[in-house]
Amino acid sequence: MKKFTFVSFMLAVLLLSGCGTTDNTNSKSDGYDVEKSHSKLDEYEVVNTESEVQDGDFIYRLVTEKSEYTTDESVNIYAELEYVGDQKEVMIYHAMSPFYFPMVEKVRNYEIEYAMAEPLVGTTLKKGEPLRHDYTRAGGYSTDKQDDYTKFMKSFVEDGFLEGYYILNGSAEFYTGDLEGDQGDRKDYNMEGKIDFKVFEASDGASQ
Repeated sequence: MKKFTFVSFMLAVLLLSGCGTTDNTNSKSDGYDVEKSHSKLDEYEVVNTESEVQDGDFIYRLVTEKSEYTTDESVNIYAELEYVGDQKEVMIYHAMSPFYFPMVEKVRNYEIEYAMAEPLVGTTLKKGEPLRHDYTRAGGYSTDKQDDYTKFMKSFVEDGFLEGYYILNGSAEFYTGDLEGDQGDRKDYNMEGKIDFKVFEASDGASQ
């Protein structure tokens, strides 16, 4: 896991020009051949709508509430981190959030990165009470380019998920122990999970 450093939020924003997050409520074409995209979706099969891994005293969960969505509805994804050790509570240290949500749209083979501001934040986890974070769309694109990827990302950020087959390679990254790591008791965690889902044009609908 990368070492956490104090980085201002504005610096993180500058790394991705045109970055934004919104709720997914609208549909907008990116100029991609919808019929071709729809036919290619049949080549993919959703494998995992839930992922759960355990590392020591921690359990990480990654969940999409449905395997198929349409472009006029919200794509509901969340991550959880639960402490199951012997203590009543434990402090973890992480960036703005311990959860990362990068994904790939496989029909177009486009990567959707997930940038985050990186102050050092401490969170107390109580045993048996999962820390939950709902996914919100985030991504970046260059405003100086007008290629297909830029059009896709602009539409994704501003309007919502386009038709496609998405694989989300999520993770929970944090550490426990001494805040500065000077006492030799620091332990780093990088817990990874993978889920996938499809998004269909609203006019086509998704099979249930």
